[in-house]
Amino acid sequence: MSPTKLRTEKWLQEHSPKKHPSGLDIRKVKEGRIVKNNGRDQREKRASFWDLALWFSRFGKSQNNIRKEDDLEGDTVIDDDGSAATPGYDNDLTLVVDDHDEGIKGDGAARALHNYNDRYLDYDDPRIQDWTEEERWLFSKLANRGFEPLLHNTWILDYPTFPDQLFTNDENRVYINNVHSSTGRACRSLTDLILAGSRVRDQILSKTATEKPLVHAINKYYKWSLADGKLQHKDHIPVIAIASAKGQETVESVVGRVTDQLHSLGRQYRDKWRQPSSQGSDEHDEFIHELPTLTGFVIKYSIVAIVTCDSRVAGNPLRTLGTFDFKVVGQDVWHALAISIAMIRGRNYLMQLDEEGELGPEVVDYGSDPDA
Repeated sequence: MSPTKLRTEKWLQEHSPKKHPSGLDIRKVKEGRIVKNNGRDQREKRASFWDLALWFSRFGKSQNNIRKEDDLEGDTVIDDDGSAATPGYDNDLTLVVDDHDEGIKGDGAARALHNYNDRYLDYDDPRIQDWTEEERWLFSKLANRGFEPLLHNTWILDYPTFPDQLFTNDENRVYINNVHSSTGRACRSLTDLILAGSRVRDQILSKTATEKPLVHAINKYYKWSLADGKLQHKDHIPVIAIASAKGQETVESVVGRVTDQLHSLGRQYRDKWRQPSSQGSDEHDEFIHELPTLTGFVIKYSIVAIVTCDSRVAGNPLRTLGTFDFKVVGQDVWHALAISIAMIRGRNYLMQLDEEGELGPEVVDYGSDPDA
């Protein structure tokens, strides 16, 4: 071999990209020069403090388990035994029964549709005996939000990419609707909820507070729901509480704040409707009106948790009905529909109280703006 060929081969060996033990190149070509890479391998990120769905659901054997991005984020987590995990309390497990488990193994969508008619809450399950009827209804509504109509057919012009099964002409089956405001304002508020996911992901890329777009979208939708029911100027006790993390505030602290808010609202409802002749503790009090199930929204990082509180007894623990991670691509619509369902339930309850004459007189607030 000639000296020139030997020198060429030696140069190629010295300057050709070498393989890292993990199988990734640690060298790369940049602007015509061979430079050294940082040597980091792009392994999948492991679950951490930010994976709040695990904190809320207490679901998963270890936080060291790798969490895939295409996991069923925002859906009710169903264990192998058919139970849906909710956090923190032994009695907070709802059983979803599905007796027809065979067939359609390969097609997940077809399997889900096949089993939809068999999805129901087992009311005899001892783990949900303490749940209120409203909690059971809301849990079922959230779990089935992709399997039943929610919007009127007239909204299909604003959301042409939504699945057809979300729309119906049957007024009795439409749930997410506008009552007194225009369809345009209703769709704009819902669109802001849908766009919250992309805005959260932008915040993550720019390393800024991810809670900000979620708080803005949820508060805006809450204000719209009150204005849509002509409730914003009525003297009323709210049935919804919203708490968002501030700075480096821990999840426990945020949950504690929303717990205090819901307990305070429950106390106001008990004081309002307690029988004058009723004596003793709250457990033995009698009330002139059925007490509501209150709803809370806990916002931390990119996750929104929907929690409920039974106001019939003071100090009742919260139950988590769902956690929704807005950083996950492809789930924006389903997360927004979940938030909307919980908000509309609160609006409908207050409108019912208004029809019964349970709300106070109208209080004019010239500084309020439902679209702010």
